Amino acid sequence: MECALLRLPAVLLLEIAAHLLPRQLNAPAAAWRAALRLAASCRAMLHAVLPDAVCLRFPLLHPLLSDAPSPTRWLQLVASVQAIRAHACWLKLRPLRPLRPPRQPLAPPPLAGATLCFMESERLVLYGGSTDGEPHGAAYLCTLCWFPTPLAQWDLLPAPPPRRRFHSASRTPSPLAEMIVFGGRGAANTLLDDAWLLRLASGPADAAVAQWRRLPRGEGSAWPCERASHVTALWEERGSTVLHGGHGARGTLSDTWLLDEASRWSPLETHGAKVARAHHCGGVLHDRLLVYAGQDDQLLSVESVCVLALGTAVWSELTLEQLGSRLDASAAAIPGVGLLVFGGVGGGFGFEAPTPWLVDLDAPSARALASPWQHSPHARACSALCAADRLRVFLFGGFDGQTDLHDLWCLSLAPSAAPAASVCFGEADASRWLHQRFLQLQRGAQQGCNVPAPPPSTGRVPRHLFANAAKCFDLVHGRVAASYPRVWQTAAVVESADLQAIETASH
Repeated sequence: MECALLRLPAVLLLEIAAHLLPRQLNAPAAAWRAALRLAASCRAMLHAVLPDAVCLRFPLLHPLLSDAPSPTRWLQLVASVQAIRAHACWLKLRPLRPLRPPRQPLAPPPLAGATLCFMESERLVLYGGSTDGEPHGAAYLCTLCWFPTPLAQWDLLPAPPPRRRFHSASRTPSPLAEMIVFGGRGAANTLLDDAWLLRLASGPADAAVAQWRRLPRGEGSAWPCERASHVTALWEERGSTVLHGGHGARGTLSDTWLLDEASRWSPLETHGAKVARAHHCGGVLHDRLLVYAGQDDQLLSVESVCVLALGTAVWSELTLEQLGSRLDASAAAIPGVGLLVFGGVGGGFGFEAPTPWLVDLDAPSARALASPWQHSPHARACSALCAADRLRVFLFGGFDGQTDLHDLWCLSLAPSAAPAASVCFGEADASRWLHQRFLQLQRGAQQGCNVPAPPPSTGRVPRHLFANAAKCFDLVHGRVAASYPRVWQTAAVVESADLQAIETASH
């Protein structure tokens, strides 16, 4: 039976297993049955193929699985996400200080309305914001260090765009370390409509290798109007950047735009309710844009979660009573988990409690990640928030009602409280490692020997390896069922211990 399964191409086995996995890590136990049934039919599938399929389905887990290779490590991670409130942990990163005093540590000033973007290889980019009521024009590269204590090394990036605040910044779909910046409020509170691309070299973290480039605006081409307090997010499945809403010259905007990989803007004609929002937050999960709270075209605070199906361009609305209305909150989309919301100003114009909330669209529900943390950020609004690999979210600065802030925090949702630094290779190295991994798997299973453990690998898995998973699965499903009927019959026998681990953790 095991030989019958392993006669299939290695990449095909990987795509079948990835297709059978649920879309969300915190999906109920029943959603994991199909993948576990397939794994139960062949021990090599359970111990080698399925962990790699989990990495491809949920790339942010790849570094966590690489840190401690184990046949059941993926199952432990899934069980921990089911009880994610018990594992969430705040870590404060202190700025790296020089050994010789009179030199002061280079660290950003207190900022509100800035943006923070994770750029791989344990690097963050902080740009813009407001300090003492004036827009700030500097850009900083933050290199993270976790041992022996969480530290942040700050370096100035050369030649940044003009100063601004309440703009947006997000990663681009490019495999390179790139960030796109759009709009905001500049000097004299002027609304901006320019777009800038930042590219960091893939080598050592060196400020000299940063390159800023203003995106050209072609004559007669479509282009979003000037705005601030809007939302942009990466739509990875399509390779586009999504822009929505904001405050423009004529009030609160409701338009949606797409920026493709060729840096061309195009408006997205949406259907359904008109969703005009400013001072809101949001992100993209799979092929859906989530926008939460903010201010509508009547300048009233709203509390709904609006969902735009990007494939059909249709808006729908959810009401999650637990969240309530808030302005200038921060949000980060965590693939496979949900939209994490933090801070903001509530309906009574008081600052919301510093409790992270996780919005799950598949439920749909919102739950607080409340935990008795000894150290955590205090209440604030207009902070910079971004998601990273290893189930981490980074938070910087904001405004607490009295002063601007300049503290940097990491919220780790992984079982381990201390996220280790990743060893990062290029996409070609990751692709080569996956190919060698499955050749080892096939040879090892056919010869009856153990498959060697993978070497330390990248935190980024090439998405093109599983982009056509559903198409391939539909194509070969009939062939597999016809050629190996006993495989699918045997696959109905589930290892109850594995399924029970997920069911126990979900209650």
